Amino acid sequence: MISASEAFNLNTIAQLLDRYHRGTQVFVDAIHSVSPAQVDAPPAPGKWSARQIACHVADSELVAGVRYRMIAAQPGSTLSAFDQEKWESQLHYPRQALPSTLGAFAAMRLYNLEMLRALPLDNWSRVAIHEERGEYTLYGLVTHNAAHVESHTAQILAIQVRFAG
Repeated sequence: MISASEAFNLNTIAQLLDRYHRGTQVFVDAIHSVSPAQVDAPPAPGKWSARQIACHVADSELVAGVRYRMIAAQPGSTLSAFDQEKWESQLHYPRQALPSTLGAFAAMRLYNLEMLRALPLDNWSRVAIHEERGEYTLYGLVTHNAAHVESHTAQILAIQVRFAG
């Protein structure tokens, strides 16, 4: 039998994973709301375009998947940071194809989601050390990444509004 506290934790995890899953389609829909003529236009000097943001989100999901697995399978590990500005310039985000970028993001997020759903309850409190941000539990990192995509979705919608008017 599941105790009351475990049921709360299972419910909380289920809610988080639903949020994480919903974020995928909401982000993809937001990108598609930006006209093809504006997808490469930065909203202001020094700001990323919708395509650059999409590439960043896809790469962040790739990195997140490794981090989730490090926490779940090798608690106590060090989670490496990455320099998003270097990734943007050195991986040539403006030249990356948007359909494959969005497809990779959606596929990786689904792959990560299915792995996360399969984990036992005790994995969610496991900890690893991010080299810049300190300790993260698996629950904390998934929460962070759900919010990360939500933040970039809002950024994309603001780009769409900026260019629509």
